[in-house]
Amino acid sequence: MCITTSDMKMLDISNYVPAGTSYDKYLTTYLGGCKCDDKVRCVCGLGKGLLPYEYITSFNVLNEDQVPAKSAFDSKLRGLKISDEDDERVKWVWGYYGTKTIKDLLVWYINLDVVPFIKAIKSQRELFKRFDLDMFVDGVSLPGLSEKVMYQTCFDNLEYPTKKPANAFQFPPKRMGGYKRQDAEAKCEFGMTLEHLNMLLKKQKYFCGLCYSPLTSDTSSADRINNNLGHTDGMLSETRRRFVEVRFARKLSDTTHALYLWALGNEMPCGRLTTIEAYDGIVDDIKNDKIFGFLECDIRTPEHLKQYFSEMSPIFKNVMIDCTDKSVIGKHMFDYNQSRGSNRAKPARKLIGSYFGEKPLSILHYSNGTFPMVWRSLRPTALSRPTLTRHLHHLWKLYQMLDERVMLISLRAMIAEMMKLVGNSAFGRSGMDMSKPKEVKC
Repeated sequence: MCITTSDMKMLDISNYVPAGTSYDKYLTTYLGGCKCDDKVRCVCGLGKGLLPYEYITSFNVLNEDQVPAKSAFDSKLRGLKISDEDDERVKWVWGYYGTKTIKDLLVWYINLDVVPFIKAIKSQRELFKRFDLDMFVDGVSLPGLSEKVMYQTCFDNLEYPTKKPANAFQFPPKRMGGYKRQDAEAKCEFGMTLEHLNMLLKKQKYFCGLCYSPLTSDTSSADRINNNLGHTDGMLSETRRRFVEVRFARKLSDTTHALYLWALGNEMPCGRLTTIEAYDGIVDDIKNDKIFGFLECDIRTPEHLKQYFSEMSPIFKNVMIDCTDKSVIGKHMFDYNQSRGSNRAKPARKLIGSYFGEKPLSILHYSNGTFPMVWRSLRPTALSRPTLTRHLHHLWKLYQMLDERVMLISLRAMIAEMMKLVGNSAFGRSGMDMSKPKEVKC
């Protein structure tokens, strides 16, 4: 994260901006960017700098007193050539600033990098001073600052919801038949009684257990705490029927958000990295909750489930896409890519959906039955080894908090993304149950 000595601390500015932020976007956000009409004769200090990187192969090259040829600025590494406009700018800079050697051009180029960068950093630090925070002293990254921002903002002007008293009533007996049929179709045990439901209503003071709205005989519903089980006394909550309908209508969204909260509150492997080799019966041990950790294996979607996953593949993975291979990207995209000339895409790793994954694919087995749910949809085909490793950093990007601050600065998209990341990080830090991470040995 940072290198610290007794005299100094070296920080990485990329830890204080959203992922993928370019240097140009950073300067544009905090300094406004170059607004010169003539980009060739730009003197604002925010314009584009040019340097023949690959041409400078020794210190002696820096002493050359002639403007480098246009071809000297070409990059064989990136497969790029400078434009005629850029070449014209180099010649103009050479004369305007009295450049005598390539070393002077290097100084001009470095100044274009350093001076605006320092000004942009000062502007960004001012943004955090509204929270009484020094960006580089109070944290080494945005997630590090987020907790302090959260405690300054989220507890201001708290208002508790007012509750109107609800009228007492008895749970309608005619609904019991519907619950019995539902459990019978799901092959679950039914063990619910009217006495227990009426006791729950009285205990909840006739309010919904989820949204705290008053219940009536028409709106009350027996909602299961664990949907893998049937309607059984002790595993129920009284909720509004309309709330249940809305919840199912938004099932995908709600399930996604609930997954983050669920993951934050569960046991997580941490501590020293430990590995063991695969052995016969390891899959059964994982299914029977005898091993806690990560299993590296090849995994495939069974043929009879491919139609079920036709709209959304069950596996996402990063793979190398070779844009120069027509058999990989198809004739149409291959021809289009070739037509782009020097700007054509290069082979790169891309996130794709798939019906299979090859090692290393890690499946984390939690002891509350998550793995069996995955097991019904996917099948491992080749094992390598289970691995226990740290798994704490990927859970802090959640949606929450600072919406008002984001709206106030929405004209600056990068700052808005940065503040949203601060809010998401704070929620992740506060939502994680720190008593659950534990060191596990196999």
